[in-house]
Amino acid sequence: MGNHAASQFFAKSIFYISVGNNDVNNFFRSSTNKNRLTSLPADFQANLLARFAQQITRMHSRGARKFVIVGLSAVGCIPVNQKNGQCDEHANEVSVMFNAALDEMLDGLRKSLDGVAIVKPDYYGLMVETMKNPSKYGFSNTARGCCTGSMFCGVNAPACLRPDSYMYFDGIHHTQSLYKIAAQRWWSGGKGDVFPVNIQQLAAS
Repeated sequence: MGNHAASQFFAKSIFYISVGNNDVNNFFRSSTNKNRLTSLPADFQANLLARFAQQITRMHSRGARKFVIVGLSAVGCIPVNQKNGQCDEHANEVSVMFNAALDEMLDGLRKSLDGVAIVKPDYYGLMVETMKNPSKYGFSNTARGCCTGSMFCGVNAPACLRPDSYMYFDGIHHTQSLYKIAAQRWWSGGKGDVFPVNIQQLAAS
């Protein structure tokens, strides 16, 4: 293809990146004082964001211009972190604080990287809204995974008969039904769903 053609191809492509959920969830679950934890240690969070910014900058130097950056979900709402079917608000506060710092970092990249377009869907808001109004989105179960394994769905773990009625497939991951809702809203939704433009608008730019 050659360097010039590759650079042009990258400039027209959309790079979808979801980052941080495993890092933050693993840190939260391994913390000895999780009941008092409302933010990540400053050095840990700064390191995550610095490495992320470094990689986006590196991709930009190779010709990438269009990015969809998905921040943290509501970490406290995944089944392995719920308490009696309710979201763990300490874990959710960690997500809120991280996402605020991520937004600030992305604003800086929008200003410093020539020609870059960065879109950020509100993954956290979508999860919280769906947890509060499950029937509106066709879910009857938001507390357990369709697959009855504790965290991951292993080879011999039985799955539910109607996965479309579950918000989560296992203890961490969502079902196809939730991802379909996310895809529809992030593709054509308003600024309450995805900022500063939706993915359809990003693709057309």
